[in-house]
Amino acid sequence: LVPSGLTYNTVMAACAEAGEPFKAKELFSDMKARGLTPDATSFSACLSAYCGAGKWDEVLEMAGEIGDSNVEMNSITANSIMIAHAMLRQWDKALTHFENLRRRGIKADVLTYNALITALANGGKKERALQVAMTMERDGVAMDE
Repeated sequence: LVPSGLTYNTVMAACAEAGEPFKAKELFSDMKARGLTPDATSFSACLSAYCGAGKWDEVLEMAGEIGDSNVEMNSITANSIMIAHAMLRQWDKALTHFENLRRRGIKADVLTYNALITALANGGKKERALQVAMTMERDGVAMDE
């Protein structure tokens, strides 16, 4: 009996809640090995597990897998990647990720903007961080959501 994609996603989400990122990734790999195609929820569950454990390099590794797949990025996957760039002080990659999201029509929310502003500020790009904050306001995203 092969578990369904929904079952895998549910158990991976439980792994995220339990602080077991590597178990979530093991299930993700098993899912693919059994011929099931991961969806945005599958990626989100693994990314949430990695973010919760502070495994930022693994978040970016999984981001590469998303890019290699036909899965549409959602706000959870987009924000997980942005937060990883911020935590790793990769302001240039965070900015590129933000621009790619906008090109793809993925609307930035307060988490997206805050992670980008943090990445820019941590990278010494304070003027650019202020510009992003103004863009955030112009886009109608409240800073205190």
